[in-house]
Amino acid sequence: MFRSLTPLVLMGAACMLPGCGGGNDGASGQPGTNGSSALIAMGAEPAGSNCAHGGTQVMAGLDTNGNGQLDPDEVSQIQHVCTGLTGAAGAAGATGAEGSAGTAGAPGATGPAGAVGATGPSGANGHGALLSLSSETAGGNCVHGGTRIDAGLDTNDDGVLQPGEISSTRYVCNASAAWSVMSEDTQAASNSSYLASSDSRLKLTLPPSPQVGDIIAISGAGAGGWELAPKAGQSIGTATISAIAVQSAAAQIPLYGAQYASMQLQYIGDGHFMPLSYTGSITNGYLSQGGLVWSPANVALAWDAANSYCAGTINGSTGWRLPTQGELHELVSSGQQYTGGWTIRFTWTADPDAPGHWGVKTDGSGGYPFDDTYDGSVTCVK
Repeated sequence: MFRSLTPLVLMGAACMLPGCGGGNDGASGQPGTNGSSALIAMGAEPAGSNCAHGGTQVMAGLDTNGNGQLDPDEVSQIQHVCTGLTGAAGAAGATGAEGSAGTAGAPGATGPAGAVGATGPSGANGHGALLSLSSETAGGNCVHGGTRIDAGLDTNDDGVLQPGEISSTRYVCNASAAWSVMSEDTQAASNSSYLASSDSRLKLTLPPSPQVGDIIAISGAGAGGWELAPKAGQSIGTATISAIAVQSAAAQIPLYGAQYASMQLQYIGDGHFMPLSYTGSITNGYLSQGGLVWSPANVALAWDAANSYCAGTINGSTGWRLPTQGELHELVSSGQQYTGGWTIRFTWTADPDAPGHWGVKTDGSGGYPFDDTYDGSVTCVK
């Protein structure tokens, strides 16, 4: 469930109006610029002390440099909208229009310098920015209810964000409590939860056009587990997943979950999804074993094509090669190939022998040389 937070006031800076005295005054200068607009920004909040199960960080402040964006040094208020394990965010509300700048007057002619006059009175304080969070009932904005986030300038300086002062509204929505059971590869819909139930791995492809704040959840009920696959231009952040030994440097790298593993992702914009919570064995298929990094054995190629594949760019880097028999046997003995992302079958090595090259069966049942035209699984090491 989300919680409502009390609005806070962010006070603007006072301005000084210098006065003139003595001598002949120069012509009037140009009018001052308009006051700063209030802005809000949102981002994913990982599970931690602020939100036990993750959620959304909401920031507010005055646009003091007038660039239309809330820069880090302009943030004057931060609040958090926390979510449960299966909470979900709906589509972002429309951003209110920014007020137009006043017309600058033409500068007057420079008059003769006079004596320094007395300091003029201070100008009136600017208006503070307010942020208000409230419960949103189930309806058109949030199908299952959620939290409404309003922001604006406190133009009457009463410390309360009145309806007429709201300039921007967004929503963080709850996800459906219902889970869709997957028995085959599935295209995900935003703000939905999926249960992979099969003895073979099932692929869930991320939504093609998500909105900022949208949530996807997946859990593995079947022995085959699941694969969470980004579409072109999408990526999944894995830096907060401690079980992943080798971070993905390239976009569109999938994640794999074993049976009983669960994960909840939130879309944060620009093609990026970030984990809100996870449990169980989750990996991107890259392993660290025997002093080597291993790429996922999830592609099948003839030996020449496999050798060329390893000579190319993998996970954003080069310098890969096919493993030797000894290296692959050692990995198989460790059992790490079962952690996810690997196809368990005959896998090529670099060692030649008639009628082609050696391969090792990653189920631990041994190895043997085979014809190079066979499409064996490929893992590369560096």
